[in-house]
Amino acid sequence: MAGSEKNLMAHAQKAVTDKDYQWALLLSDQLLCINPTSLEVQKLKAISLRSLGARQIASTARNYYLTQALEAENKLHIGMMKIIKFLGLFK
Repeated sequence: MAGSEKNLMAHAQKAVTDKDYQWALLLSDQLLCINPTSLEVQKLKAISLRSLGARQIASTARNYYLTQALEAENKLHIGMMKIIKFLGLFK
């Protein structure tokens, strides 16, 4: 499967076609390690996340997948909460 970015992308696209969204998500993450700015890969990841979200019966799991899809498309940025804020130690 490995050997080139193009080959890996072909496998990821086939996984989406086959509705194997978890595998497509894993492959898209690997592709983003190779090329983090690829809009095509970001779109593929978002499709996989939305499809997985649609299958969830738990609202928290569905929310996670759908929120991650928005982040993959750069439509949402959650960022990291600083530990000091989390602990309530800020003034």
